[in-house]
Amino acid sequence: MLSRNAAMGLGWSGAPRGVVFAPLTEREYEVVEAVAEGLDNAGVARRLFMSEGTVRNHISSILAKLGLRNRTQVAVAYYRSARAG
Repeated sequence: MLSRNAAMGLGWSGAPRGVVFAPLTEREYEVVEAVAEGLDNAGVARRLFMSEGTVRNHISSILAKLGLRNRTQVAVAYYRSARAG
């Protein structure tokens, strides 16, 4: 299912990723979804089975790729993208 979703431009949840998130890897997009749900780094790490350091690295990469300043902007972009789709 995951590979089919990736091929269709869908995230882990099956929701359309949208153009704004196109530069992200699948794993980065999974982090975006978890951040948008309000999880802190520890919560994201537990959910996605990665270390908190890896979560921090993914968030830094996401912010750089999308030209955003903080995780709140990531969540806002996620929900705006969902509404537009």
